[in-house]
Amino acid sequence: MYRASTGLGNVESLIALQVRSLLCVPLTIYQRTIGCIYLDTINVADRFNEDHLQLVTAIAGISAVALRKRAAPAVARAGKPATHQRDYA
Repeated sequence: MYRASTGLGNVESLIALQVRSLLCVPLTIYQRTIGCIYLDTINVADRFNEDHLQLVTAIAGISAVALRKRAAPAVARAGKPATHQRDYA
C-alpha cells in the first residue's frame, strides 16, 4: 500500500479534507487506462488495507470490461450513418 510518508501527506486537498486513508485503482483494459475507482475516508479507524485493495482491483477489472462493452456500440455508431434498427425477440 502507498503510504503518506512517500509523498501524499503534502497534497493540499487531502490535508484540507482531512483524508486519513485513500485507495485509487485504475480501470484498465487492453493495457489502456480508461478511468479509476477512487475511495477515501476521513475516519481514522477505517483505514484501507491490502484486502480492500484486492477487492477494489477485482471490481475495477470487471467494471473496465463492462464499461468497454457498453461504450463499443456507441463508438461504432458514431462513425456510421443512422440506419433502421429492428429488435429480434
